[in-house]
Amino acid sequence: MENKNLKTDIDRLVSALRRKEPVLQDPGQLTDDIMRSIMLKAETGKIPAKQASEKPGRRIAMVARLLAAASVCLFMVFGYEQYVVVDKIGKLERQNAAISQNSKYGPAMKINEVIAFIKSDPRLLNRYKTLNEEKGNKLILLKTAILLDVFMIAGNDSIHQNIQR
Repeated sequence: MENKNLKTDIDRLVSALRRKEPVLQDPGQLTDDIMRSIMLKAETGKIPAKQASEKPGRRIAMVARLLAAASVCLFMVFGYEQYVVVDKIGKLERQNAAISQNSKYGPAMKINEVIAFIKSDPRLLNRYKTLNEEKGNKLILLKTAILLDVFMIAGNDSIHQNIQR
């Protein structure tokens, strides 16, 4: 309700201003006075006429230069980060290659191959699931048999030889 009254008041004010436009007694003299004060300010004022038109252009040029410098800095930072990431990936690949070629890690590599084989055979996975659901003891026996087979594949290096009695 209040907004409607306010809107009607504003509409009445605008329509009244349109009807009662101010009348200039001497519009030519007013224009001459405005132009004279602009020229006087341009000649003797704080801003010379030549610099008045150049100032916004200078600001835009300075902002463009700053943005160009910032983009170059960002390019350098991202380039350095890319170099660091690629270097770390290279080091990791060399480390993994050294591990796979070292005889000390042979049993672990064989265990990984067995696990990959087991995961790749869907029949074995289905059998594992059905054993888990049907009989828990058979599952424990299967796990023990798989573990024993893995130890046999890995060789004697993986079993601790210094058994204390």
